[in-house]
Amino acid sequence: MNLLSSVFFISISIFFITIIRINHKKLSYILTYAFIIKIFLLIINNNIFFIVDGNMDALSFEKKGWEYGGYLDTFSFISNLYEFGFNKTYSYSYFIALIYSFFGRNIIIIQSLSILISLMSIYLTYLVSLKLFNNDKNISLLNAFLCASLISIVNYSVLSMREAYILFILLLSINLFFNYLELNKIIYFIGCLILSLLHYFLHPPMMSIIIVYTVIYFFVKMKKFNIKLKLILILLFLLLLIIINQFVNILIYIPYINEFPFDNLTLDQMLYYFKTTWSYKQRGLASFPTFLIPENTIELITLLPLRVAYFLGSPFIWELKNFEHIIAFLDSHLIIIALIILIIKFRFIKNKNLKWVTIFFILLTYIFIYSLGTGNFGTAFRHKSKFIILLYVLISPILLNYLKNLRK
Repeated sequence: MNLLSSVFFISISIFFITIIRINHKKLSYILTYAFIIKIFLLIINNNIFFIVDGNMDALSFEKKGWEYGGYLDTFSFISNLYEFGFNKTYSYSYFIALIYSFFGRNIIIIQSLSILISLMSIYLTYLVSLKLFNNDKNISLLNAFLCASLISIVNYSVLSMREAYILFILLLSINLFFNYLELNKIIYFIGCLILSLLHYFLHPPMMSIIIVYTVIYFFVKMKKFNIKLKLILILLFLLLLIIINQFVNILIYIPYINEFPFDNLTLDQMLYYFKTTWSYKQRGLASFPTFLIPENTIELITLLPLRVAYFLGSPFIWELKNFEHIIAFLDSHLIIIALIILIIKFRFIKNKNLKWVTIFFILLTYIFIYSLGTGNFGTAFRHKSKFIILLYVLISPILLNYLKNLRK
């Protein structure tokens, strides 16, 4: 039974690639390449050695899925869920429990679903790129290839973890928001907000994208105003979010932000909470250096660029202690190269339209939040897989020109 269900769920990905091939033949080649890599990694993880995080949270989520009701029949599981509720932190495990209540316990089913969702994310990356770069298929295919190849994304796309779903929801919401910008239909804007709210059940910090969508929505609606007035109104809107206490509580009551209770605190008290939280997180072989923990309110601000650098760029070569660190090292240094390209070539990028700006600010928002909330490069490796494809999408025209020049 386990073998049959494993083959069935893996076959769904093959069917998806076959459907895509009808209208996007070149993209189907990239999806096939991605599928082969993922199956190869799945075999290694399940039979030879664990890939990064393959023996930790991946197994923990799966185990809790069984414990939370996967051993029950579907009707009993849903009845228990309705009667006793569920733990939001492990929403993904309840999803696993639901699958297990249908098909029985088989981790390959869950891994196969992660593979399928990650293949869909590659397709969504292609669609987003088409809308961003005026239907340029070469750039879009390059971005699809990058989404199929980036180390952190590939790693988590074969595990029983949330990352593949988080990236899928992010890209789908961006796709809907681009539809709104193109067609000016409010249904697409509402759709992207609803999708972004789903992050509450997977990883709430990702909900901060709603701020970006909302600000740009108001920006678009104020077309009749000049640029200075638009900026003033946007600043007033952001100020309003801070003033309205109840709304702010809803907006920031999420991990990495709500860990620091801002209400009714002095700067010294806020600093204490920052130090306590970071001291807890910055421990173990993969921890960031302790000098990143601020000793005063000035360092709270001045050390932020260094925290960003460590979030994006660590582990550095002097921090490598085992094989998993080397994997994270390769991933982070590709990111640093991409970031340097973005900074150096920023003024030469010709496609900086409103869609490009949207992705740019989404990326900045996530880098800021996760740099504040992350205390080691192991966790950073996982978090970057949720959104780092956006960095490569921004610089993809430059990368494509570079590849063309190499071929000459």
